[in-house]
Amino acid sequence: LWLLIVFIGADFIYLNFFWCAPISEYDAFFDEKIVLYARVVAEPLKLGNDMRLELLPDSSKYSEKILATVRQRNEFKFGDEILLVGKLKAPQNTPDFDYRDYLLAQGISAQSYYPEVYILGRSQLGTRGLVFSKLLQAKDYLFAEITMHLPGQPGALLIALLSGDKEYLNKN
Repeated sequence: LWLLIVFIGADFIYLNFFWCAPISEYDAFFDEKIVLYARVVAEPLKLGNDMRLELLPDSSKYSEKILATVRQRNEFKFGDEILLVGKLKAPQNTPDFDYRDYLLAQGISAQSYYPEVYILGRSQLGTRGLVFSKLLQAKDYLFAEITMHLPGQPGALLIALLSGDKEYLNKN
């Protein structure tokens, strides 16, 4: 019994005082202005006037993604090769949600808010990227057809149900 109590106590002390969170590949660049060549590796997410891009640097040194929140001036697409100029930040937790671990589970370890982003080119997608790109085009076509044939709230509700994205719904 005493051995069990000592083991649990030692585990508690280690976890609370000595264990360090995993270090991001980008820790050395946090709060520094960077210039980064990257590729859009997921479908861009439109949020009002903003857009979120999941980016993977064009370097074999980095395997973790960066989540960039940008203004919607350009129409970004999956596979775009881009140049990002801005600051990297570590994801910040709130008191009731561990946002950092949520992003780490998706392979994202850094964020950038409103950097300058330039499209360098549309990529030559491999077979896997080509299939994913075609699926995104089919989804966009389906949503456009729904919007054309079922305008207003009914169409928005159907799109929200199909996609699981509540951004299509009216805020009221």
